[in-house]
Amino acid sequence: MQKGDKGDVVVQVQRALNVALRKIPPIKPDGDFGQITETAIMEFQTLLRLIPDGKLSDELRDALLSHAFALGWVDKPKPADAPIWLDIAKGEAGQKEVAGISANPRILEYIATFPYLKQVASSQGMMMSETDETAWCACFVNWCLLRAGQRGGDSAMAQTWATYGQKLEAPVPGAIAVIFNAPTPGVTATGWHVSFWVGGTAQKPKLWGGNQGNTVRETDFSGWQVKAYRWPA
Repeated sequence: MQKGDKGDVVVQVQRALNVALRKIPPIKPDGDFGQITETAIMEFQTLLRLIPDGKLSDELRDALLSHAFALGWVDKPKPADAPIWLDIAKGEAGQKEVAGISANPRILEYIATFPYLKQVASSQGMMMSETDETAWCACFVNWCLLRAGQRGGDSAMAQTWATYGQKLEAPVPGAIAVIFNAPTPGVTATGWHVSFWVGGTAQKPKLWGGNQGNTVRETDFSGWQVKAYRWPA
């Protein structure tokens, strides 16, 4: 395999690279062996003290996959598997927005997983990719999944995640939960939110995620209604 190749095998390699190299920001697994993928393979070759030519032999691909699997990656995860994306999410505990015109660079990394936000203006008059006051809950979910070697979503809008991956009839730890809180008098937190399920019920979910009180943390969303539990396909 080399630069210019395309297909599902490239997707698998890109996902494994995200895990093996703990890529920040993660590579988008789009199946296109471009410059970013080539550079990542050169990085992996350097770690193995090989000539970094950016080409992926069958032997190197096996070594890459073995290393990713050793770190807990599951290529096609099942709900019974312990999801490493939840461990990644918990490792981000305490990341929070910065008041004023400054921004937390880590949160900007989450937002950068949706490149189209570079063209979308925020309420602050900046592009959404430039401010951590963007609604970034879906960006955080996306960042965690990509770093775990899974497919990301298509949109930073929380409600669109209700069709991501595959449907779960019942939640398991690490399931992607899409929740909604209808506007009611005296309640300021309304609308859609997406995060990772860690406990509770459909009416009182406990979720771990980003943009929860402007922070990455666990939150009790009593009163919100779970609209969907999803899992990477």
